[in-house]
Amino acid sequence: FYLAPANIDLVATAIPPGNSTIAKVEFFSGSSLIATVTTPPYNFRWSGVAAGSYSVTAKATDNLGIVGTSAPVTITVGSAVTIAFSPGLNGSTVYDESVLISGSVQAGPNSAVTVNGQLATITADGQFFANAVSLTDGTNTISATVTGPDGETATQSIVLTRAAPVGGGGGTGPDFRVTVDPLEGMIVSGGSFPVNVTIESLTGRSYATISLACVANYAGSTVTLGSAQCAYTAPGNYTIQVTVKDGMNQVIYAKANVVVVRSALGQDQLIRAVYSRMLDSLRAGNVDAAMNVITGAAGERYATLFNALKQEGKLAAAVDQLGAMRGATVGLDMAELLISRETPQGTAAFPIWMLRGPDGIWRIESM
Repeated sequence: FYLAPANIDLVATAIPPGNSTIAKVEFFSGSSLIATVTTPPYNFRWSGVAAGSYSVTAKATDNLGIVGTSAPVTITVGSAVTIAFSPGLNGSTVYDESVLISGSVQAGPNSAVTVNGQLATITADGQFFANAVSLTDGTNTISATVTGPDGETATQSIVLTRAAPVGGGGGTGPDFRVTVDPLEGMIVSGGSFPVNVTIESLTGRSYATISLACVANYAGSTVTLGSAQCAYTAPGNYTIQVTVKDGMNQVIYAKANVVVVRSALGQDQLIRAVYSRMLDSLRAGNVDAAMNVITGAAGERYATLFNALKQEGKLAAAVDQLGAMRGATVGLDMAELLISRETPQGTAAFPIWMLRGPDGIWRIESM
């Protein structure tokens, strides 16, 4: 999802058959040609895209005239950010001290969601998950807010009721507690992401079995009180479900947590998009928008410089001389983007440091 007028980076990978070479890669919106790229990398920035839904494909042609076309990708461009809770949450009753809150957003890249002030995990396809949102006895109002990098927001609220577990031994409190850590991670190809699951008894209530499912809709394996582990080898959203049953095979406690495993490639693309967003804003002469993706301390310094260049009519030219993105080292909350440009001493690389702030939005820390 992008906000109009949108700047969208189109990226294609083209592999020629046999000994041929790629002659061109064309990007289409429906049947309309967006751009033609004749040299690698086969990337194009589609600028000023209006609100609407677009079906985008890439078509590669080799020097022998053989053509290959990608599967279509749907891109949505909207006029405002929106947020919605998952169906079934509003008006429900929870027999626990905390609850998993989920939903979806329509918001641009580098947006963030908070639920009752707690930072949620937001995925590239617009889902959000806030694990273990605290509840008090009785009626609880749950408010979720999505915030874009330029400060645009949308908020929705629902009501949940916390009640004492039936037959429980701890008054209004739960009989068990499940802790999952970490709830978010990043994985590279061939790697594994381990997640620790701790199951505690709070009241000594008797039970017959405890099962742990590391993926939704699976029966899971039998575990005991204490620590267990799930491990993931591919990016995705995984629901960890703990279910406790009594001797009559009745569920007496159940807890779900969602773990989000990100890909290194996805993080790399996000980091590049943050930097490109700053450049686009500066080229358009919108220094204030560019400062939205630079941290406060650094922003003060660069705002003075960029505004001076703008007044002299040199801002766009200065941006074009900053150099080209060459590589990045990415993590969950910190990244280093390398920019190369020509100097009197030859080609030089300059690092740009980025941080994901407490509000969940990535910003440039120094460059």
